[in-house]
Amino acid sequence: MAQITEASERPILKSKVFLYVTEFFSGMSVMAAELGASRLLAPYFSSSQIVWTIIIGTIMIALALGAVFGGRWADKDPNPDKLYMRIMVAAALILDMGTGTYARQLK
Repeated sequence: MAQITEASERPILKSKVFLYVTEFFSGMSVMAAELGASRLLAPYFSSSQIVWTIIIGTIMIALALGAVFGGRWADKDPNPDKLYMRIMVAAALILDMGTGTYARQLK
């Protein structure tokens, strides 16, 4: 009788395609947040080269710290459910920051 493991029941654990697709869309989201940050800062600080340098530098530092700490968390417990939960929480926070700032500009 074949033994049923968690990897055989869940296709997300068999293939790395899900991980690659997640990484692709996460990268697109980071680029969208970067462009959004420049649009939000432009009325106050213009859209000069120094503003873009600060935005890109901040994003790169955040990505590096996320890779370090996220890699450590993933090595401790490689559960894809936790990965996708963290991505959903991050997306909700980014959405909240963007809509909150936009709502304040409308007043």
